[in-house]
Amino acid sequence: MEEMKACAYCGEEIKTIARICRYCHSNAQGSPDGRFVKVRVKGREKSYVGDLFVPAHLNRVSDTINDEKPFIVLSNAKEEARLTDIPLGFIAINKNSIEWLRLADEDGNAQPAPSSGPGGVECRELP
Repeated sequence: MEEMKACAYCGEEIKTIARICRYCHSNAQGSPDGRFVKVRVKGREKSYVGDLFVPAHLNRVSDTINDEKPFIVLSNAKEEARLTDIPLGFIAINKNSIEWLRLADEDGNAQPAPSSGPGGVECRELP
């Protein structure tokens, strides 16, 4: 049996020799180049707040949303509920089910967007 380890980004079990996580497609061989951006996502009936990883070779959140992968992956995710947020930890959301995505502050509140593209995806450069 092959040795397994937990992915540093999504927590799923992957092979120790894996170069890329088969679940979240992150670099399993060390810390990736890029940064995490807190976002709010509305998908069908539910809203989520979490950290979206933006790789260094992609400059904007919209570039990450428009890449070829069918899902976006949020870490430190919470489902926004009426009474209290429900911690999820990690969630993969099908891009076809997303109604809108906005940058959020540390408390998870949406920041006003100066301009937005199709589906409410913000179109400004990250700091």
